[in-house]
Amino acid sequence: MNILFLTDTGLSKVCRGGIEKATELLARELTRRGHAVRILIWRTEDDVSTEFSQEVFPREKPRNAQENRALFEKTLREERIDVVVFQCGAGWKFPFPREAVKLGIPVVSVLHTVPNSYVFRYREKYSGLSRLWNVWTKRLRQKRKYRFNSEHCACSVVLSDALRPALEAHLTKAQVRRNRVAAIGNMCVRPREEPDFSQKKKELLFVGRMSYVEKRPDHLLHIWAKLEKRFPAWSLRFVGDGDYLPALKELAGTLGLERVHFEGFQNPEPYYRDASIFCLTSAYEGFGLVLVEAASFGCVPVAFESFAAVRDIISDGENGCLVPAFDLDAYAETLARLMSDDALRERLAENALAQIPEKFSPEKIGAQWEALFRKLLAEKGRE
Repeated sequence: MNILFLTDTGLSKVCRGGIEKATELLARELTRRGHAVRILIWRTEDDVSTEFSQEVFPREKPRNAQENRALFEKTLREERIDVVVFQCGAGWKFPFPREAVKLGIPVVSVLHTVPNSYVFRYREKYSGLSRLWNVWTKRLRQKRKYRFNSEHCACSVVLSDALRPALEAHLTKAQVRRNRVAAIGNMCVRPREEPDFSQKKKELLFVGRMSYVEKRPDHLLHIWAKLEKRFPAWSLRFVGDGDYLPALKELAGTLGLERVHFEGFQNPEPYYRDASIFCLTSAYEGFGLVLVEAASFGCVPVAFESFAAVRDIISDGENGCLVPAFDLDAYAETLARLMSDDALRERLAENALAQIPEKFSPEKIGAQWEALFRKLLAEKGRE
């Protein structure tokens, strides 16, 4: 198959976010399976990877500009594209549906977040009637995007079965009846070296974009404030960058925290390898890939039960710990139990290592994507 990815940013040498990482891993697995992969992007960085053939739309042009349409159609024809994967299905409408439809090419629209993320965004930003008004108007705009993409694309993909109802609530009954929603999780590549639990540091770890609304790293600082004096041998480390980082550092100072380290944007793998416990305190996630990555390095994943896909990843008390959403005291006590019990920590880490990465291996996730593509092509009579 010849597969075209359409995404918002290019694949840098070090992936800069969830969509970029998911795109790169999926493209690599599909290539390994013998498919040809091309990528069209809206903007790029200076350090673009050359592993996949990438082409950039003119930056100064609107998405729907004629020049962009022409480039898209030219790529479809010259590269004999079989399937288009639109990686920005939650953010905006698929911009060139007619070009693909008239060539009989199925388009898959992928949502990398929760379909109703606007509720969380405006809950923090507004209050009272202003919040209700903004949530309502944003819901209407999102509904138009989801319905447009569902109508013009062959299939919409969410990252968990648990997210289907949230997306289907935005679609028409006819679109839901056509079974246009599929669920495929993100994949994770297990490191070559098995983790050495004897070398693990007494360290809590957070990896992610420093964003207040989605990631809520401030919750973790407040949780750590309840633990720092009780566990003098332990420390907390943040890996990641973002607009909220300066405020987060200021909060750490205000709380009088001493053993908190801010590493900025880094390759997270060495930090996964060193840490004993991985902490996620997000208000919402489309999937939570960092939990799978951490588990693959022998970290015990701990998360708020604040997003639907988290139960796809963590079984509480078996391969990690789930905490009632935004209960900081319960989160602190969960961490205290893990920090106090080496045997419990190692048992959960070993279970996570055995179960989680295997469930989301490139082979399994790649096979699900390949089966979806073959189904869509068969429906179009193109297989």
